[in-house]
Amino acid sequence: MKEYTVTSQRCKSLLMPYLYFMEEEERDELNLIDSNDIPNHPLFNYAKYLKYLHVDRIITIIKTLLNNDTYFEDSERQVEVILTSLLNIFIKFSKVMKISFESIYQENNSIILSAFSYLKDKNESSFKDFFSNFQEFECSSVYPSNDVFDLFRKHSSNIKSFTITMETPDLFTLLRNSEVGISELISIQHSITELNFQGEQISTFIGNHSIHNLFKSHPNITKSLRKVRISNVIYMSNILLKSADTLEDLEINFSDPHFENLSTIKVTNVRFIKLKYLRISANTFNNEFLGFILNSGDEDGGKGGGLEHISITTWTTRNNSCMLLLDAISLRHYQTLTYLHIPIKITVKETLEKLRDLCELCNKLKFLRFDSIKQSEGHENYSCDILQLLKEYSSLNITKFELMGWWSLSPENVIEFIDYRKSLNCYFKLYIDDLDHFLLSPYINDGILNIT
Repeated sequence: MKEYTVTSQRCKSLLMPYLYFMEEEERDELNLIDSNDIPNHPLFNYAKYLKYLHVDRIITIIKTLLNNDTYFEDSERQVEVILTSLLNIFIKFSKVMKISFESIYQENNSIILSAFSYLKDKNESSFKDFFSNFQEFECSSVYPSNDVFDLFRKHSSNIKSFTITMETPDLFTLLRNSEVGISELISIQHSITELNFQGEQISTFIGNHSIHNLFKSHPNITKSLRKVRISNVIYMSNILLKSADTLEDLEINFSDPHFENLSTIKVTNVRFIKLKYLRISANTFNNEFLGFILNSGDEDGGKGGGLEHISITTWTTRNNSCMLLLDAISLRHYQTLTYLHIPIKITVKETLEKLRDLCELCNKLKFLRFDSIKQSEGHENYSCDILQLLKEYSSLNITKFELMGWWSLSPENVIEFIDYRKSLNCYFKLYIDDLDHFLLSPYINDGILNIT
């Protein structure tokens, strides 16, 4: 059987149980599908269980079913008819919580706009009820079009979470920039709790002024914000600053080396009172990041709580960044911290001493990961002492140790550490990088040791 035939059959098996519940008058218009393919009695009305609607993927399934590899006007109409029928079924039976659009499918925009507009005109009350359920929204800054966003803006004001892929409009963009529509949709929401901005290159935010300025002109947007995730998008300090009082979860990802200049993120005079989770991934650790640690929790670092989860992924550090990072954590968050993942460069004994102090203070830790940064030749290397330090000073509550990167570990060090922890009758696992030795085989077989 040809691969396409198999794929087409799979698409048919996905769609047909839904189409059984279409309205009677729609069956006549849907003459492009053999009525014998529609089951008489599906096991369930699957639409009742639908919570996530990815419109573009549904259209892709429809196109595959119809074997439309080249889309002319008539084939587009066929796709629209089936999509409209499916959406009508979803409107009647589903309470969709999340809806997604993906910019690689920009050619779908006219089909989506036509289907939504038809259903709105047909029964605006049901259409409004369906749209009012949306709590999560995923799109890009160039898709769908402002006309589609206008439909959402009139009927969706309870969205809690936005995920927006930031893209710079250019000659290859099929639609005009949609950032105005996105900005207007965001501005009418009652209580946004999560914002996710994703970019692919350093230029991605340059052409998106409306979204950037949105948080200046509508400061109340961030009053209920709990989680912010920023990936490769610069000039986002407005969001961070305005959400400082309520922010609980912050993730920053700058995987592109061009993002090393983070001078736009200034949090020196901002306090993140409720921040619990901090995740940073960057090509180079920038000292600007220390502000999120030093300025979280209350002024005294006590009753107001503090960070419980710190994860910093980087393989390059500047000057004394690792020392400053250890100082910041020890100063602010040893009382609340349960998860710690940080980079380490041990070239002086002072670093080992700071690590020892940190391990002694953080007695609530359950997860501990140290990434050893590669050191230039000519420096002393004290990384072989890390297991001895963890053996003597680390919390007995830790159930998972990870030592990744350039550690100078010997099999004897590893065995001594494992045997000691086992003697304390505490459950734990040790993950280490690239240390293969026959002496370690029994521990690997026991599941205590994992070599990555």
